[in-house]
Amino acid sequence: MLKLKEQTTATREELAGLLFRLADQLAGGKISIKKNEIKIPKKLEVKYKYKNDDGYSKFKFSFKWNNNSADSSPEIQLDVLKPQASYKELKKQLRDTLNAANLQISNGSILTDWEAQNLIDIIDASIKQSKPELLLGMEHLKQVAYDLKKAVADNSIEDARRIISFLYRQKEKYHDQYK
Repeated sequence: MLKLKEQTTATREELAGLLFRLADQLAGGKISIKKNEIKIPKKLEVKYKYKNDDGYSKFKFSFKWNNNSADSSPEIQLDVLKPQASYKELKKQLRDTLNAANLQISNGSILTDWEAQNLIDIIDASIKQSKPELLLGMEHLKQVAYDLKKAVADNSIEDARRIISFLYRQKEKYHDQYK
């Protein structure tokens, strides 16, 4: 049994962006969560519910499919909201995301739009928690991550490979400089 769970605290606009990125992946037939690519069949059982109890509101959305069909993989449920990650957790996410992206591109596969945006989101969350002396370097990483997103949109694996390599080196440089 495979079970993955991803949660975060977000503004309404950030949640909308996450849902748009998820929709983009779903339309493409696969989603990526924590370095796992999950193939999504064409036919899904979709469930959502709204609940308002004791002054708290909750909206849940899930989808699942039959694992015995030819076009399926394990069931997945996405819960979107959780407390914000610590700076240490964000650094680990950034490292893991860059490593996964580098491996994926080294294997000749371009990132999805969602994966490129996820990298930007991790950097952006890190900027919000960075020490003042790290802000300039983190802002630079974010600008380069937007270049990666453009390379992904252009389906340019060579540009993406070059940019991921540069991002990784810059992250290491800033880490060594300020640890």
